[in-house]
Amino acid sequence: MTYRSDSDVNVPYDMFESYNKEDVKNGRINLNEIWTEKEIDSKIAKKEKLTLQFVSNCNTNSKREKYIEELKKYTEITQMGGCVGKNDCGRECEDKLIDSFIAADDFATPKELIEYLRTVAADKKLYKT
Repeated sequence: MTYRSDSDVNVPYDMFESYNKEDVKNGRINLNEIWTEKEIDSKIAKKEKLTLQFVSNCNTNSKREKYIEELKKYTEITQMGGCVGKNDCGRECEDKLIDSFIAADDFATPKELIEYLRTVAADKKLYKT
């Protein structure tokens, strides 16, 4: 689910809003551009990767790179950005998930974080929240 028009589930900025029959009638809303719950579920079911990291600051004071190395013991992490030599993904990156955040420091260990991410990935309702 990203703001890219070619995303599995396209959600442009500021597009979660209610509409009524008048909005459809006057052309403000095009029903052909609205995904059904079934279409969204189908796109989510095709997802194969669990994690993506955007990293442009290489040697951080927080030493997050050490935390990432620990996470890699439990899952594959796709990385994008200058520090990993993959700069082919700007603002329109097809894998970028916006407005979604899970704080690593909410978990006692990197392993617990990965276990939670797997739980989220396996639960459609939780994934969409």
